[in-house]
Amino acid sequence: MPHTMNTTQKIQAPGFFRFTLGKKLITVLSDGYFASNDLLTNISKDQVEALLVGDIRSSENYRVSINVFLVEEGDKKYLIDAGLGSFFDANAGHLHRNLKLAGNDPSEITAVLATHLHLDHIGGIFNSDGKRLFPNADLWVTRQEVDFWTNTEIQKNAPEGADSYFVMAQKALQTYEGRVRFIEENSEIAPGIKAIPLFGHTPGHVGYSIESEGQKLLIWGDLINVFVQIQRPDVGFLSDVNTQDATKKRKQIFGMAAESKMLISGMHLPFPGVGFIQKSGEGYRFVPLLWHGNL
Repeated sequence: MPHTMNTTQKIQAPGFFRFTLGKKLITVLSDGYFASNDLLTNISKDQVEALLVGDIRSSENYRVSINVFLVEEGDKKYLIDAGLGSFFDANAGHLHRNLKLAGNDPSEITAVLATHLHLDHIGGIFNSDGKRLFPNADLWVTRQEVDFWTNTEIQKNAPEGADSYFVMAQKALQTYEGRVRFIEENSEIAPGIKAIPLFGHTPGHVGYSIESEGQKLLIWGDLINVFVQIQRPDVGFLSDVNTQDATKKRKQIFGMAAESKMLISGMHLPFPGVGFIQKSGEGYRFVPLLWHGNL
C-alpha cells in the first residue's frame, strides 16, 4: 500500500535551539528569514556569486536568518531583539510562535534588549495597532540610537527609501513610552549582561556580552548581515549608516573573537548561528557549536 504523507509531516520542527552558559539558559529563537542577494557594498555580484558557489549556495535563493535570543536565569527572562513581527511576508514573523513552543509566554519577558532600532530587530515588540506584545517588559536601547531615529532633520535628509526606518523606529518607541530604558556604557543591564558598543551599522548599535561562571558569549547584533561578510570582512551592507565605522568594528571584533576563541552569535548568522570564528586566509570562517541533547 502506498504511503500517504500526513500533512503534519510538512511542518518544520519548532525553531529554537538551547544551550547553557554557566547558570544561564540561552535559547536561540528563529523569527524566520528574508531573501538578500543584492544588498552588499564593496563587492561585485560576480564575486558574491563565486563565494556562495564555493559554499554550495546560490544568490538566487540565498536566505538571511533572523535570530532572536532569550537569556534566562532564575525568574528573569531577557529577550535580545525581537525580529520582524507582522511587518514582512510569511517567511518571517515567527518569533512569538517559537517563543511559545519553547515554553515561554510574552507576559513573562522581563525586558527586551535592542541591539538597534532597524525593523528586523524590533518589529516583534508591537503590532500594527500599536499594541505592546511584551506587556510587562522594558525596552532597553542606547540614547544615541533613539536620538538618531527621532531626529526629524536627519529623517528629512535621509536617502531615498530610508524614511520607513525612521517611521517604524518611532512607532516602536511610542508604543513603549514610559518603559524605554537607556543603556549606560560599561554598566550591566542585569547580572552578567552588558552592552558592547559596536557603532557603525547604526549610530547606537550594540552587541551584548553574556557571562556566567567564567563562560562568555558575545551576541554581536548586525556586525554582519550576510554570511559573505565572514569571508570578506571588508564588505559593507546597504543599510549601514556609517559603512567605514561598521567595517572597522567588524574587523576588530573578528580578530578579537578568533584570537580568544570566544563563543559568538549574531542575528543574521544561519540559524541557530552559535559558534566560533577562525582566521582563514584573508578572511574568516564560522565553526558552529555542536548540538547536544543534555543541558
